[in-house]
Amino acid sequence: MSQQVPPGEPGDDMHALAAAYALDAVDAGERASFELHLSTCADCGREVAELREATVALSDDLTVEPPPALREQLLTQIALTPQDAPTPVDAPTDQVAPTDEVGAHRARRSRGPGRWLLAGAAAAAIAIGAVAITQWPTDTPDPAIVAVQEVLEAPDAIEATESADGATFTVVTAASLDRAVLLTEDLPGAPDGEDYQLWFVHEDGTAVSAGLMPREGDEVALEGAPAGAVAVGITVEPAGGSEQPTSDPIVAVPLQG
Repeated sequence: MSQQVPPGEPGDDMHALAAAYALDAVDAGERASFELHLSTCADCGREVAELREATVALSDDLTVEPPPALREQLLTQIALTPQDAPTPVDAPTDQVAPTDEVGAHRARRSRGPGRWLLAGAAAAAIAIGAVAITQWPTDTPDPAIVAVQEVLEAPDAIEATESADGATFTVVTAASLDRAVLLTEDLPGAPDGEDYQLWFVHEDGTAVSAGLMPREGDEVALEGAPAGAVAVGITVEPAGGSEQPTSDPIVAVPLQG
């Protein structure tokens, strides 16, 4: 025949074991007692299920958000858990008779509040961590944008600007990086089936491809090094570019020496 446990005695404290049980932070005796309690307590059953669900979901998919009430519930539990001074190593830990169940339970509580606090903290970390991870930035900088910014922010950056057909072309070079970028304003998109191709033009008239102007955007980091070039030219070429210019340049921007 079952016997009702008076308030303040073991059954009243079983709720505090829910987080520890869900995280497997209980000993064999506590596990047996809690599982007996769990069979009759719907609240503890829900709490354990939510904790385990959050733990499994977090390991499978870090973008899963925990149940809304879980974070507040766990933080409240941690705040209310007493933190007793640790028991000295040489101090006796069992000062009650084995038949005194209430005293034994209280003795376990006096020895182990840190474990419940740790279990609650771990559960809270799971819940809070799942939320934090969903808010962590996942985008990485576009390398093309980074390359342009590095040249523009170089301490020895030098600008050269030319205009043609209502558009403005600015070439910025940085000798310390041996790189260059092109900035355009009011440049219409390349005709269908064609691309704007960039060239490093040398003093002897030879042109070395410096890549294609993107069909979207008004700035680009030129491919290759500007060292030795006297200008940057732009031509209209078949889609994908050419090995050598096939048309007259629409503009040539002289580079500063």
